[in-house]
Amino acid sequence: MNNVDYLCKGIKKKVTTNNQMTFTTLKCKIDFINTFGVDFHTKRLLLLNTILMYVYSKMKLLKSLIKVNAISKYRIKVNHKICEIEFRIQDIPIFYEVMMEKVYHVPQEWIPENATFVDLGAHVGCTSVYFQQYHHIVTYLAIEPSTENYSILQRNAASCPKICINKAIFDKNEKVKIDNSSLKGQNHRLSEVTGTEVDGINMDTLMKEYHIHTIDLLKIDIEGTENILFKNKPDWLKNVRVILIELHGDYKISQFQKDISPYGFEIISSENKYGIKMICAHRLQ
Repeated sequence: MNNVDYLCKGIKKKVTTNNQMTFTTLKCKIDFINTFGVDFHTKRLLLLNTILMYVYSKMKLLKSLIKVNAISKYRIKVNHKICEIEFRIQDIPIFYEVMMEKVYHVPQEWIPENATFVDLGAHVGCTSVYFQQYHHIVTYLAIEPSTENYSILQRNAASCPKICINKAIFDKNEKVKIDNSSLKGQNHRLSEVTGTEVDGINMDTLMKEYHIHTIDLLKIDIEGTENILFKNKPDWLKNVRVILIELHGDYKISQFQKDISPYGFEIISSENKYGIKMICAHRLQ
């Protein structure tokens, strides 16, 4: 293991551990509900659905009785601001990862006023809602290939200046397949063999079509397509300031560093003064 892999290992371990549904983390989530739920209805509903997800993850015999794709709407406080968000029971671990653990936190001083954010793998929009409450964003592109996730994402985007795009980020502008064999509606991987066919779009086309000149924050959670995104020294990286990324499969942190270092990025280690928990690359000034 090289130094970069070692430095960032703590980030991935911490995020993974906190996202698991254990009795201890369940108690932490109940405390969060009491603090950040705006009204009794939200607190009661979020508590009930959190317990159902806990039971679903721990008790195999009861799985068939729990409809994890049931959608609910909640009113919560994020950064002292009241906002509405909806998601399925199965999305609850992601909700807590984003809102309670704040795994996508970046220092506000890194993000300018009137910022441009691009969210690759926006899922149902938890990160979109989170970012909108902490930063002054003028342009927000949310790209999500799953039609099920996309329909919820659109509703969560209704109150924000956000453009939702139902496509898969790829290195070519062509049809691609996404594997939906995992839990229905969760993040999907691209597949060469089977799956649902969706439109693919590359970063150059995305930025050109939506008139994006600079990306102040690029959030990436694309389930194993990172190597496709960064291969061949893409020119668009010159126009990105901060990257928050979740890596999958064989694409390791050492390769990520190798791909982005020519563009002046520094990978922030797990022991950092900024409170960053996700793998983060910041362009050196």
